[in-house]
Amino acid sequence: MANEIFNQLKIRNFDTRIDLGDMKLLRAAFGSDAVRSFFDNFKQRKTKFGPDFSSRLDSLFFETFSREIGSNFTPEAYLSALKKANETHQYMIDRLELPQLDAGLINDAVTFSENPSDRLYLLSSADTDFLLRYQLAEQLMLGLIHIHLDNRTKGRRLRSQLNEFVTFTNRYLFEGQKVGETEKINVYSTHDNENRTKKICFTSFSHVSNNEHQKKTRLRARKVNINGKKYLAVFDIRKKDDKIAALKSLEKAVHKNDGDIAIKEDVEDMIGTKFIIIEGDIKEFILSFENIVRSHYGDIRIEKDDNANKDGRKQSERHTFKRRQLYLGENRFEVIFYTLREFLNSQYDIGEKDEDGFYKGAAHSLYEIGRIAHAASHIFPQDLYGLDIFEYGRQAQQREAERLLLENNVI
Repeated sequence: MANEIFNQLKIRNFDTRIDLGDMKLLRAAFGSDAVRSFFDNFKQRKTKFGPDFSSRLDSLFFETFSREIGSNFTPEAYLSALKKANETHQYMIDRLELPQLDAGLINDAVTFSENPSDRLYLLSSADTDFLLRYQLAEQLMLGLIHIHLDNRTKGRRLRSQLNEFVTFTNRYLFEGQKVGETEKINVYSTHDNENRTKKICFTSFSHVSNNEHQKKTRLRARKVNINGKKYLAVFDIRKKDDKIAALKSLEKAVHKNDGDIAIKEDVEDMIGTKFIIIEGDIKEFILSFENIVRSHYGDIRIEKDDNANKDGRKQSERHTFKRRQLYLGENRFEVIFYTLREFLNSQYDIGEKDEDGFYKGAAHSLYEIGRIAHAASHIFPQDLYGLDIFEYGRQAQQREAERLLLENNVI
């Protein structure tokens, strides 16, 4: 049923755990004891939604979240969180190509009031259409997640520490006359009918067998010199999109955490970097990288984390990249290391379909569509929207698989 998601899910940020079910969702937003008292009085007709009552509820909301995030929470920040919630809702529609008429938000204007009491009134009123009430609650739930995600990024110096790490790599890893100097690399590869990488070369293949096709991938690589050991590698910086981070925490809550949205544990990989080793042994590169990072940062903690299936989902067995978690104070940075073959498979490999009809190749874009479909199946319950979200997910994956088969092909 449509209400089940809110009865099941909770949000926990650091030492705080907030239930997101029914009235618990509202208590999470406005403060438990106060809302219980206000709401009981309202149900008994002792309190009306007049200006004074609404003003007190608004004050409670902003006081609650100012305490929760440890800084002043403003109406502008509230509206920003609602905007991001709507963007997350629309992102699922766009990626799965859901029919906008059926899945779109039905009343944007109402949901963007800067007064949280307006939302409480609509959620509590029997005169409010059920779909609108559901979407108001969904938007508030996603908004609460985005509030905590924003607070993590700003309050824990994620961006500034990432910038410090990039400065470190420019000074101690990369060589060249200018900072950021790269060289263009054309990678030619042959692929089978599942788009799995077979052979790699840096000049075009003169002959490709009938059951294979050739791709040309353009990369920009940098020269690396770690204590005299030389490598050629692609270096990339990534910050997980807030929409993806919100859906990741939601999906893990449903499939792994008994309904507990644990932002700290499940969305710690907000930022990170990746290396694609073009020339040189990847094991030697990782060892040299770990040693120079430890010598520079001193008390940094580095953990090996090559288990690509630790989130409890049926992630492809073809994911074979290496991964390290770097802990700087309370922040964690994810560093991924690919061989060139592993990287190409992460871009193109479609693989076969599993028993549910989803592709299980190493292509990251296919994996993301699967994750979105799993999260969206709880945001768009079939009894309310009449949509088979998993079928839309399979169709979206099929379109992406067909695109990957043709991408960067050499004719």
